[in-house]
Amino acid sequence: MASPTDLFKKLTKKNIDAYQRRLGQLELSDSTIKRRISAIHKFCHWATKEGYLPDREAISIPDRKRFNLYKTYTSLSITKYLHYAILIILCAALGFGAYDQFFRRAPEPFAYPTALTPPKRYLSFQGRLTDSSNNPITSATNVVFKLYNVSSGGTALWDSGTCSITPDQDGIFSVLLGSNCGAEIDTSVFTENAQIWLGITIGADAEMTPRVQIATVGYALNAETLQGYPPGTGTSTIPYLDSTGTLLIAAASPTLQSNSGTFAIKGQALSITTASASDGNITLAPDGSGVLNLTLSAPTGKVINATDAQLGTSGQKEENTLFYGEVANDNTNLNLLKLEAGSTPVPKFTVDASGNASASGILRALGGGNNYFAGNVGIGTTGPGAKLEVGGQVK
Repeated sequence: MASPTDLFKKLTKKNIDAYQRRLGQLELSDSTIKRRISAIHKFCHWATKEGYLPDREAISIPDRKRFNLYKTYTSLSITKYLHYAILIILCAALGFGAYDQFFRRAPEPFAYPTALTPPKRYLSFQGRLTDSSNNPITSATNVVFKLYNVSSGGTALWDSGTCSITPDQDGIFSVLLGSNCGAEIDTSVFTENAQIWLGITIGADAEMTPRVQIATVGYALNAETLQGYPPGTGTSTIPYLDSTGTLLIAAASPTLQSNSGTFAIKGQALSITTASASDGNITLAPDGSGVLNLTLSAPTGKVINATDAQLGTSGQKEENTLFYGEVANDNTNLNLLKLEAGSTPVPKFTVDASGNASASGILRALGGGNNYFAGNVGIGTTGPGAKLEVGGQVK
């Protein structure tokens, strides 16, 4: 027969919860379930008070209707798919929120710097100070660090000045050169020297030998430059776009060159100008047999428009020309000007190398003044023998 102590041991929360579930499954009335649970609750309270049981949680009376509703819900075949749908919707919402926050609406100052941001030129160095007996030095000690481009001798490229170093109980110290010891290391130290050595001087002693060669990792500072050239707006620098979108090339005669294919410049509108007050020229010079093509598609307007508000204010008439062209040879099998029109273009006006002009339409002299012809004029004949020769009748 079980002892009373064994019976009390069976009054566990697990067994009481199982008993509550069993009462709910027996289809008993709510009042019956409450009475039985209340009896167990009072008994446990008495047993706890008498010291037979440790403190226990209060026993709750199950809600029969709630239990039956949950049982009915979990028995539906669609329940599993509903759970999957809720999970997919939740994951999609979280993914969209993350994309919207960190990518689509990422503030530009956080996504990209608004100005060039070079790294700090610091070098981390750690060492251990000992005396001649190899005992650690723990007191503050003056140390000088220098950078050289040679393993011995030479001139220092960077000097920390005197730095006070306080080692720990084992004589170990750590210092950040260019930050808490000396001024920031100049950019040219790494960009203009293939190898760098660190010289160390302790107190009044001579510089320690040998010097410590800076490993390759120190040259991560060279990420600030490209082949040793820093970004900037002066000569011998890498050009970059500033916050206004301006690309400044400081060289005297810079070149933008494409070695193959077609070099294209495209924009909503293009403007090629020279600097203000520079009086500079703009030259278009195709090489060899290359030609200058202007392909236009404007349906109306002055498609080729040359404007000069100052032309003619000085100089002689022959020096002032709005449109000028020159063929620098004596060949005659060419035209100085040829204008064509039509869906199938045909010549409308031509001026050849000898200055002969021909027009397919009517030639009108609209000015009110006199018109002059230096040679003979022929009407109805191409070879007039007098100042005016008419081939045919004159009415």
